[in-house]
Amino acid sequence: FSSQTLGSLGCTIPASLQAPLYGLSGSSTMAQVIFAANLLIAQAVQYGSTTQQAAGDMNSLLGHCVNVQ
Repeated sequence: FSSQTLGSLGCTIPASLQAPLYGLSGSSTMAQVIFAANLLIAQAVQYGSTTQQAAGDMNSLLGHCVNVQ
């Protein structure tokens, strides 16, 4: 599962998660998605906040695409 790509699952990657900080694309593996999710969590812990858009988009990506597939 860790080597499957978002593209192979047919997931649409929101623009906020394509940004340089997260850098997700259709060729991103599940391992890279989990890394990006952990980065998002770390930012929230370290800085006390993170962008609502990126957090919501990650939730949608994981909950409505990755977990469904």
